[in-house]
Amino acid sequence: MRNITGYIKKLELRKIAVLVLALVIAAVIMLIIPFRSVLSPVSVSTTGDLIAEYLDGTGNVRIENMELTCTDIVYSAASDSTGEETTQSGEETESESTSQEKNILAAYYYILAEDVVYNEAETDAYIFFLIPYEDTEELAETLTWSGKAKIISVEEKSSFAAGYAEATGLDETVFTSLPGGFIVSGYDYSAVLITVVLVIMIILLILIIVLLVKSLIVWIKPEQSNTFRRLAKFGQGPENAWMIKTQLRAESTHKYSNIFITQDYFVGYTNRDVVVIPLDNIMRVCRPAGDRAYIVVDTEPKAKYRIACRSRRQADAVVEAVRSIF
Repeated sequence: MRNITGYIKKLELRKIAVLVLALVIAAVIMLIIPFRSVLSPVSVSTTGDLIAEYLDGTGNVRIENMELTCTDIVYSAASDSTGEETTQSGEETESESTSQEKNILAAYYYILAEDVVYNEAETDAYIFFLIPYEDTEELAETLTWSGKAKIISVEEKSSFAAGYAEATGLDETVFTSLPGGFIVSGYDYSAVLITVVLVIMIILLILIIVLLVKSLIVWIKPEQSNTFRRLAKFGQGPENAWMIKTQLRAESTHKYSNIFITQDYFVGYTNRDVVVIPLDNIMRVCRPAGDRAYIVVDTEPKAKYRIACRSRRQADAVVEAVRSIF
């Protein structure tokens, strides 16, 4: 501790290690979270490509001009709260139908892809689309739709499979037995949260890199540290480092654990910094009342420094030592 530049380099080396670890963790998080697949999903324009993406585990896609057929199953405000789908009935009155359409959030459409080739085999595939109501042209029987969507397996939407099977008379297992038994949902696709997370991560990465560069500069050149910046306010600088080091090693220097009082300087070592103050610039030193184990140093030019001590006894001893000098 009798070499302030060495201690500064040691502190900065510790900061560098922590910042490098934080940079690695942030980079791993950036790789794990699928920012690219959500913000810029792969584009598909054919049912064969869509099935291939589903079987490859792709979670997000951009649909390009696919022609869809309405299933007559809608997702209304009431069903949104219960998590179940509502089937339109041909026996509804006009007023009931109008009222329901006002509460419709999304509607199910489908494609029946016949003889789709995948892995050199032919298969039929049902692909279901959950389309936002505003994109359905008021529940048109067929429509050509484009938009971002996420792929959801029918197992995750079992209520839809049961409701559709009941409405059409088809076997519910048809949705899970075929490769295309999945839902492409554009209704609940949102990139807002992932965008916010990305912005936060970018800001965090920039902050870590800036701090890392600063620590590297101080590690290479300790005279760029806060310790010597403060000394500059007292009219001194890095050229005084050798004299401070010499006085710290002098037999006349008073040592109080992490605090040294030399012939001309007050030197306090903390876990994050080294405080060096010329004795001539100290106006007052005190320990706050109570059980607090730290001292407060007031200086001229006006500044206030708080330095932690190992105990109250040490803090009181430092205060008495400084007062005895003056």
